[in-house]
Amino acid sequence: FVSLSLCDFPVLQREQAGASSKQFRKPAGCRISYRLSNLTNLQIGMSQQIFCLTHAALLYILCDRAAIDLLEAAFEFCRGEKQKIAFASVYAMNPQIYLLDEPSSNLDMRSIQELGEHLRLIKSQGKTILIAEHRLYYLMDLVDRIVYLEHGKIMQVFTPEAFRQLSEDTREQMGLRAIDLHRVLPPRNHSLAPVSDPILELNNVALHYKKRTILHDISLTAAKGEVIGVVVHNGAGKTTFSRALCGLHKACDGQFFWNGLSMDHKDRLRHSYMVMQDVNYELFADSVESECTFGIRNPKQTLVDATLEELALAPFRDRHPNTLSGGQKQRVAVAVSMICGKDLLVFDEPTSGLDFDSMTQVAGLIRRLSDMGKVIFIVTHDFEFVSRTCSRILHFDEGEMPDDVPVTMDTLPTLRELFSISESRPEGQNTGKADSVLPIADD
Repeated sequence: FVSLSLCDFPVLQREQAGASSKQFRKPAGCRISYRLSNLTNLQIGMSQQIFCLTHAALLYILCDRAAIDLLEAAFEFCRGEKQKIAFASVYAMNPQIYLLDEPSSNLDMRSIQELGEHLRLIKSQGKTILIAEHRLYYLMDLVDRIVYLEHGKIMQVFTPEAFRQLSEDTREQMGLRAIDLHRVLPPRNHSLAPVSDPILELNNVALHYKKRTILHDISLTAAKGEVIGVVVHNGAGKTTFSRALCGLHKACDGQFFWNGLSMDHKDRLRHSYMVMQDVNYELFADSVESECTFGIRNPKQTLVDATLEELALAPFRDRHPNTLSGGQKQRVAVAVSMICGKDLLVFDEPTSGLDFDSMTQVAGLIRRLSDMGKVIFIVTHDFEFVSRTCSRILHFDEGEMPDDVPVTMDTLPTLRELFSISESRPEGQNTGKADSVLPIADD
């Protein structure tokens, strides 16, 4: 009988007479069972859960066959947590070269900081790291070279010191994001929508998932034209909240009101539109232009044309959505939100995978929707985007909503704390044996 436990949890158990260590490493035909189905019920930290799942994944790779329920628990995680599992699984194989494609796109701010520390550790081990990334701030003290790509060609190679010397205008003209979040500030003339006449109201709302209470005692109001950011760490219920607002999640207690009238989930479905974090789930048509009118009664062609132009999608109007890049798909879904005519719009990580140009285009469209009187919720970890678009921030933590913070210069210290931005700027710590290369590509 062979048993393997991780974090005091039995991950692998196997019976075989006279099993040798060699047979254990190559257990052709042997009977292996993994028991991770109760993992989510254990009172252990998320890092330990990821540790267990990572090693279970590695064991699956090394074995000829294993029970299909090996990674069942992993599919209950959000995309950010799956990203961590994928990274840890690769790390467990100890490669000499790491290639990461937008590794921060699904992570909250704290997890991005942890990612930076993991990369620092890998670099100190003499590994080579190549990262294709739009979010640059967490990498500035790690990279040795910065490769700028445009139209599929290497246009320039910078040292970190030379890259920091670029003016903000030059960097933005190159389509590149902020390199220091301490320089990202809300506009001093940031206008806040009036909240004296709320049109949306949530009263003592609780959300449940598989007999667990995800959020409870959520009460808030929103007026026409408000752009409300929602900040929450990975796995704490942001997608469940988004789906509940739109009527897609039915396991809710409490009351939803629109213009003083109670709304059930069907009413919320009629009033709302949601841009999902994974937009592949909501792209159905065979062209970008058809996608922008799919399922919409009597769409205005002038609005379709103007929206495609504003989001730089006009050159792709006849392309199939599935042939576009991730950032372009994201902009297609955002375009539909402009055209559909719904009053309540929910965006789940609308800037994941977007460069500076695309982010500012989406921000401009959000402001237009706000001017039209739409109520907009944006679930995001993107401080740069929040500073450009949101009038207030809701913070969910441990199942509650402890913070409702206006996005103004007066509340900047609180906002930085919510986004895990330290008050002191990090000092350069660019040490390591191997090259750490950052290719930056335009969409």
